[in-house]
Formats: sequence, structure tokens, C-alpha cells
Amino acid sequence: MSRVDEKALDTKPSEKQSQRRERRRRLLEQKEKNTAANREYRRRRNRRILLAIFAVLVVAALFIVAMTAMRIYELRDSKLEAEQELQSLQNKEDALREELKQVESDEYIIEQARSVLRMIFSGEILYVFRGEKDDPMVQQAPDGAKPQ
Repeated sequence: MSRVDEKALDTKPSEKQSQRRERRRRLLEQKEKNTAANREYRRRRNRRILLAIFAVLVVAALFIVAMTAMRIYELRDSKLEAEQELQSLQNKEDALREELKQVESDEYIIEQARSVLRMIFSGEILYVFRGEKDDPMVQQAPDGAKPQ
């Protein structure tokens, strides 16, 4: 071959090589741009995901706190009701204890024997008045009926 052909051959591969190099360089730059863009996209996406997870956790925590607060108020109300019921039962117990003391007394026994059982002491006379409303032994006539 002649020298001209050699120069032509030398220049062509070098041009092809430079074109290949240029193409590779452009592809690498494009790949780096894509990679950088992908990294930035992934960062933004991860931030959004973390923000969404954080928001869900905050909402869940607020829900739990609200439910707990409602339960506390309900328990407080039921405690007040129970305390009031306890107080009323204690008052009733005190009244029953007083009545028990009275029941055990001789005066109460005598009074009940006279009024309910119509018992009298020897030497006493029992008078029964018809129509006494307080007297359990006198029967009331039904409505519209005449008493005998």
C-alpha cells in the first residue's frame, strides 16, 4: 500500500474511534444525568413516603389519645355514679340500723302488737272503729260499693 492509503486508513479509524468515544461520553453523561435524576426522584419519593408514614402515626396516636380520654371521662362518670349509689346505700343502711334499734325496743314491740295484731294487756278494752283508713284490719269497700 501506498503512504496515502495508510494515512487514509489511519485517519478513518481515529475518526471512528473519536466518534465512538464521543458517543460513549454522551451516553455516560446521559446515564449520569438519568442516575442523578433517579436518585433525586428516589429521595423525593422516600421523603414523601416517610412523611406519609409520619402523618399516619400522628393520626393514630391522636386517635388513641382521644379514645383514652373518652374512656377516662366515662370511668370518671361511672365512679361518680357509684359513689352516689354508695352514699345512698350507706344512708339506707343507717336508717335500717336505726329502725332495727327501734324494733328491738319494748315500746316498738308493744306498739306493733297493739296496731297490727290487735293485742291488748289484761284489763284493757279494745275499741275498733269502722272505716279507719290507717287500720289494716278494716277492709275498704271497693269503689262504688257501700260499706256495711
